[in-house]
Amino acid sequence: IPVSLYICETLLHLRLYRVSMGNFESVSLPHLKTLCLERNIYPNEASVESLISSCPVLEDLTILRINDNVKVLRVHSQSLTSFSVGYHPCDLIRKYNYYSEKVRENSGLVIDAPRLKYLTFNYERSKSKIMRNLSSLVKVNVLSSFDISSVAGCSEQQMAHNFFTGISRVRDLIISRDMMRLIFYYLKGNSLPQFCNLSYLKTNLSETSLAFLDIFTKLLESCPNLKSIALGLTCFLDDMVEMSVWSVPKCLLSSLEFVEIKNEHPPDDGVLKVARYFVENSVNLKKLALHLHLFFLEGNPAVLNDLLALPRRSSMCQIEVFNVQSGRSRGIF
Repeated sequence: IPVSLYICETLLHLRLYRVSMGNFESVSLPHLKTLCLERNIYPNEASVESLISSCPVLEDLTILRINDNVKVLRVHSQSLTSFSVGYHPCDLIRKYNYYSEKVRENSGLVIDAPRLKYLTFNYERSKSKIMRNLSSLVKVNVLSSFDISSVAGCSEQQMAHNFFTGISRVRDLIISRDMMRLIFYYLKGNSLPQFCNLSYLKTNLSETSLAFLDIFTKLLESCPNLKSIALGLTCFLDDMVEMSVWSVPKCLLSSLEFVEIKNEHPPDDGVLKVARYFVENSVNLKKLALHLHLFFLEGNPAVLNDLLALPRRSSMCQIEVFNVQSGRSRGIF
């Protein structure tokens, strides 16, 4: 890369892909707004930190990592509004790039960006994640293979608690199955921070044990002003414990207005059980959207009548049924 690239006064957008970057003495990119760093190798940690911090008006940053010679990735920016970081899943499973425990030892991610609104973790595997000054967060999207582990001087539970506290002002939160497991394993003995600004939650219910369901309701209890839930079911729910054992979080009694439930594995009996829980306990629920498989609807013609007969705590509640295959509505009840 020519040295002039690092001191370009007019550059607005920069993408570096599979580049082995050499040492550079100074960086000055005063007008750069978009920076995309994909599968590069850097001379050291300081070079990446310097590159990012030397872009005073940078708004959009994407980092797709590989074994890049960076153990602790530090992102300090006063202007950044959107940040995506992580790995390509193929890089995680290839033998020569497998992110082994040896590579991950003492790995970390530090984000300090007071104007950051949109944050995405894409298969992010750093052991330590430190979030600072994220008071402007609007949306956090956590995709698969998310992990937090203990590092020197800090337990796994404390690391996880610090992470959730760091993003606790977010308004929209999308979390993967791995994140739900992290909540279950690391925070089951502790209380989650309050997500008082959270309005929209999208998550996944992948286990049916009473303990896991208890953690799920604790998560909802930490969202007192939640208005919308999109819930994916990736487990077979035939033997799910009765919904009557679930506690009723505050958001169901005050703010919750919209619930969407999708089941990836037929049959859909479990969807109906979960639907009944929300309909019977949500005081201000306006709409419940159910995505059911066509053959389930055709093989159980009484299911629509059962939905119509559900006792609804909210007089405003409508139930809309969609066909999973086509996405078309089968009716509003």
